[in-house]
Amino acid sequence: MLRHVAFSPDGRSWTLGSASKQLPLSFQEDELERPLPALTSADAEPNHVEVLYRLARIGGYCGFHVHIGKSERHFEWNAEKLSNLSMRSLPSALRGALAATQKVEQVDCLWCDREGLPRFAFEVELTTPITTALERFVPLLQAVPDVARRLCLVVPPNRRRKLDSVLRESVFVGHPLYMENKVVYLYTRDVLVTYDEAAAGRLRRQDVLPAIEAKLRAPRLPSD
Repeated sequence: MLRHVAFSPDGRSWTLGSASKQLPLSFQEDELERPLPALTSADAEPNHVEVLYRLARIGGYCGFHVHIGKSERHFEWNAEKLSNLSMRSLPSALRGALAATQKVEQVDCLWCDREGLPRFAFEVELTTPITTALERFVPLLQAVPDVARRLCLVVPPNRRRKLDSVLRESVFVGHPLYMENKVVYLYTRDVLVTYDEAAAGRLRRQDVLPAIEAKLRAPRLPSD
């Protein structure tokens, strides 16, 4: 296939590239063709690993290359290690642009395009504060400004008020980063529902990403 030996910087023209340069992004080609397996949650409320597994699967199903945080890959869900769903390392183009590679390597889940640039970043925050997530998002945003408004905190609905309050007090709010305008929420139930509808065939593959985008919510912060 053409994308194994070349890449398209603009979606129209193609540039030849060596097989070694394409290898880190090519290992998931077979994964992209697989349907989503039907899942049954073990608990009434999904845990961190289940949400991360579903996010990784959705990303691959939508055609993205998935990178799972280094500290998360040893976990397993649905009899499958998260490491099997992840790129082995950050794309070389992204690593070269990062001032804090180690922080970005720990982001729970990245969805990267075929050029290796992250288009969505997810931090699953079921019980933990968001400050660590923001610390990981900042260098990613500085390297790839276009990922703004796609920096997603995945949270249960009952945590939203608390997270709004924490975000108002964060050192990342206001000048110069204005993270309050660049971070969005995605509810855990929306991840589960979107996954289950796609796995059951009620949501077409091309409609999965728009369904996720439609569910992104901005923080509720007081106006100046």
